[in-house]
Amino acid sequence: MPQSSHSNPTETPEMQNELRRLLSILMTGSREECKKAKREIESLWHRETKAFQVSADVALEFLPKFDQIENIANKEAFASGLKLFFLALGDDHFEILKNFTLKVIQHQNGHVREAIRHTAEWLYVSLTSRMDPFVYPKGKKLTDKQKNEQVKAREQYENYLKNLEVFIAIYDKGDENAEYINEMKPSINKSLQQLWSRLTEGRSYQKLLEKMKPIPQEIS
Repeated sequence: MPQSSHSNPTETPEMQNELRRLLSILMTGSREECKKAKREIESLWHRETKAFQVSADVALEFLPKFDQIENIANKEAFASGLKLFFLALGDDHFEILKNFTLKVIQHQNGHVREAIRHTAEWLYVSLTSRMDPFVYPKGKKLTDKQKNEQVKAREQYENYLKNLEVFIAIYDKGDENAEYINEMKPSINKSLQQLWSRLTEGRSYQKLLEKMKPIPQEIS
């Protein structure tokens, strides 16, 4: 990863202020201004990754302001512009980002739903990377911290799915004749189904199911 140019990556008021400026543009700027702001966010990430990671929690100040965004295009820009913030914050602030995702994916506008669905891919990455951490050399034992994160990630994964299933039950009216999710008409239900499908398609989900299986009682 690129190294931060700051001498002390724990003190980044300049980065914090710059990220606040760019997030504010996403909330109120024109389409062109939003495109430029997203490019600048990506540039900051690549140029000063550590400083970005340390300062990324400024985005948490903006999440409660989502409903105050007046323009649909800005709601979409804001939701899509959060990708790198989700990447930086997913491990330590998973619950906040998950709750924001579940809120926004119920928005009436399909473009807004799609934006947050793609941004939420980083929540999936956070869960799976903590459940199955990379170790080198292969076979090396996990640290206590990694083991604790595994347990935490499994609980978060399970609760994320349960939350989604609650909302799917609310929005699924049983009137959709499509055989596959991608054949469904655009709707909140479809967006929820797509998010659920992504969370349940990989090996990590199979491992989660195995952990959730009740231990059979011994036959006496």
